[in-house]
Amino acid sequence: MISLTAFSSGEASLKTTFGSGVLGLGGRKEISDQTKNIILSAQKLLDQATPTEEYASVKPKNVFFYLLTTSGVRCHEARLKDFPMRKDPFWEIFHRFSTIKNYADRMADMNRANKKA
Repeated sequence: MISLTAFSSGEASLKTTFGSGVLGLGGRKEISDQTKNIILSAQKLLDQATPTEEYASVKPKNVFFYLLTTSGVRCHEARLKDFPMRKDPFWEIFHRFSTIKNYADRMADMNRANKKA
């Protein structure tokens, strides 16, 4: 499971269930811009997410979007296979999160390479 957190300030953090993660990803403009656009898109999609007080277990081939609002948490569940065809209204958010994750993966790879050197 991978959790990406985005803030309206442009800050982003990534955490995996494997215990690794990257905090402070918003320091780069391209990541900060992605994060800010995620927030703008999420605000427009609030009505397509349902209020929830439960957090689902991981389901293979599904993606859960949890939106923290001033009136509580809202959730949208999507099928992973719908994103390449842009069938799900949250496809743009998923794409932007993927961009951030790819950047975080590159940073982690560079850190591992530097530790070996």
